[in-house]
Amino acid sequence: MSQVHAHKAMLEFRIGDRVTFEPENGTPVFGILTRYNQKSVTVITDDGRRWNVSPRFLRLAESNP
Repeated sequence: MSQVHAHKAMLEFRIGDRVTFEPENGTPVFGILTRYNQKSVTVITDDGRRWNVSPRFLRLAESNP
């Protein structure tokens, strides 16, 4: 059932969207959504890191950081 919710949340975003999320340390992370996975999406951050994130934690970000 959680996979269905994750898929529904994924539909709110498109590959190439600029997104933001807050990991446990609370500092917002900005990046580009690059891939849909089974239960998550892959985001490449502005500093070049790769994160697999549940789409329910994502928000669309402004085009310029």
